[in-house]
Amino acid sequence: MPKILLKQITYSLTSLIHDIELGEIGLPDIQRPFVWEAAKVRDLFDSMYQAFQ
Repeated sequence: MPKILLKQITYSLTSLIHDIELGEIGLPDIQRPFVWEAAKVRDLFDSMYQAFQ
């Protein structure tokens, strides 16, 4: 059976941002500091979005 690489989510981006602002979603304490430039983050989200179309 093939390994699942991407998981479809059912909540909106607005809900995700809201949960991040409330502190419901965040990086775990063991994660390294966030160092990506805004353009790299945008490219990541774009590539993930393209996979769901």
